[in-house]
Amino acid sequence: MPLLETWGESSYILYLLHILWFSVVGKAVEVLAGVNVYASQAWMLALLVSVVAASCAGVVWIERPYQRWYRRRIARPALARAA
Repeated sequence: MPLLETWGESSYILYLLHILWFSVVGKAVEVLAGVNVYASQAWMLALLVSVVAASCAGVVWIERPYQRWYRRRIARPALARAA
């Protein structure tokens, strides 16, 4: 069930990211494509799908590697850290 685990872990990142994502990406699409994304259900759905994908990618490529690194770092004996 790795997909469901990723989905569950990404919910907090999604919570933190969604407002910024909708603002920045929405404005970028508006400027570059000349489309008011907030007036179109299709564009809003595209923004929703893209922010969910970005939050899942954040879990896979940022959060999990950081957690592995951190666990290895704190698992070292105290003497190895002091040297």
